Amino acid sequence: MKIYELLGHKDENTNFEKYTDYRKALSLYYSGSYTEAQKMFMNISGDEAAIMMAKRCQNALEGNIEVIDGVYEMKVK
Repeated sequence: MKIYELLGHKDENTNFEKYTDYRKALSLYYSGSYTEAQKMFMNISGDEAAIMMAKRCQNALEGNIEVIDGVYEMKVK
């Protein structure tokens, strides 16, 4: 399933580089390379999703969550 996000108006000067970095970090996360993914997520400033994913990588590294094929079961909402 693909999820699309509005990045800005076509007339705006939008920094698309951070979205490319996010995709690369997400690919690392899905492959189980949590340390590398966490570093990339942390380098993306001002993006709440990247912050959340960096925390998720940390939890996976600490063994607090079990990630299978990039998916984990939430314990709290």
